[in-house]
Amino acid sequence: MQEEMMLICNISILNRYAKGQLDQKLSSHGFHWRSMAVLNIIEAVPGMSQNRIGMFLQTDKANVTKLINQMEDDGFIYRENDTHDRRQKRVYLSEKGQEALPMLKKIMKEWENEIYRPFTAEERKTFEELHGKISKHLLEQTERL
Repeated sequence: MQEEMMLICNISILNRYAKGQLDQKLSSHGFHWRSMAVLNIIEAVPGMSQNRIGMFLQTDKANVTKLINQMEDDGFIYRENDTHDRRQKRVYLSEKGQEALPMLKKIMKEWENEIYRPFTAEERKTFEELHGKISKHLLEQTERL
């Protein structure tokens, strides 16, 4: 039982404090981890639905809508109605959003290097592989529900 608690505690610490450090690095550029994540998600999957983006942000629909509205007002993204389901909004990067990505990726890379500093290159690779397997497994389980 204690090992299970440790995993969730470790995830919680990583989630809270690592995102806090990332927010500090991003704040001087007018971003925070959620807005950076939205731009990266949309770059990877242009036209992702607004509802699906919420899954990655660990927040409720109202907060996602507020964030997406703000990012659209700031000119980083734009939305279009889904051609098959008018209730769905598809989200795309604007030119301004595309231009912000290289700077955000540089900050993210610096942050990741800081987070992984205690690891050897081999340990980092192993951690990333194992973390990826866990994440994939959890996503597959969630999609079945």
